[in-house]
Amino acid sequence: MTANPETFAEHIFGRLRHQNHPALVWYSADGERIELSGRVVDNWVAKSANFLVEQFDAAPGETVGVQAPLHWKSLAFAFAVLQSGATLAGPDRTNLDVLFTDRPELADEINHHGETLVVTLPSLAFQYPGDLAVHLTDYSAEVRAFADYFAPQPVPADAIAIDALSGQLTYAAFMDAVTARMTALQHDAAASPEVPLVALMRAETLGSTPDYRTALVDAAAVWVLGGTVVLVGDGKEVTDRIRSDERIVIEL
Repeated sequence: MTANPETFAEHIFGRLRHQNHPALVWYSADGERIELSGRVVDNWVAKSANFLVEQFDAAPGETVGVQAPLHWKSLAFAFAVLQSGATLAGPDRTNLDVLFTDRPELADEINHHGETLVVTLPSLAFQYPGDLAVHLTDYSAEVRAFADYFAPQPVPADAIAIDALSGQLTYAAFMDAVTARMTALQHDAAASPEVPLVALMRAETLGSTPDYRTALVDAAAVWVLGGTVVLVGDGKEVTDRIRSDERIVIEL
């Protein structure tokens, strides 16, 4: 995979788009198990990217913050930020053009003067369960109206893709990080060319307000290799039964 930010989306989602086996399996602490094929993951990312671009003019130079626990919805949205060419901002940033959060009160608590998208995390929730202030947008209710294919535009190689607590990555550097992670996964002692790559990702290891850099690099590397990410939410025990049923071979 080349470090070409103009083809970032196609390197990852062009492969997922035609993948029918699970790309992402989600386990929540309250018992949810959601299985998403590559095509479904691509659709969610594309819808979210179209939402960002059409409604909020997301583009290189714009900053979008994701302040929500690591969840399949927040992971898809974080990838959508990168598809749009904007900068994914870490949880310490307050000067944001768009904030994506599961806590509507953050719009005021962090003196946020841009747009705020409020996500309701349960997988079958189609809207926020209550009233939202007029300056807040219900992501869960509105995202489904957007197209499920996104046509990426060229992004400057030196544009900032991720401005995280762990440092900045340009789009070119992000692609290089994914390539390096792919190489490491292929040489992992637990991996085998004969066994499908199924990788465990634990939300708890990234904390309650993750900066998403590690999760994005890891997930992208697994997907480009044709594998599956099993994402386990904070508070959910990873049992031997889960490891066996999902055929997990690597822990990220």
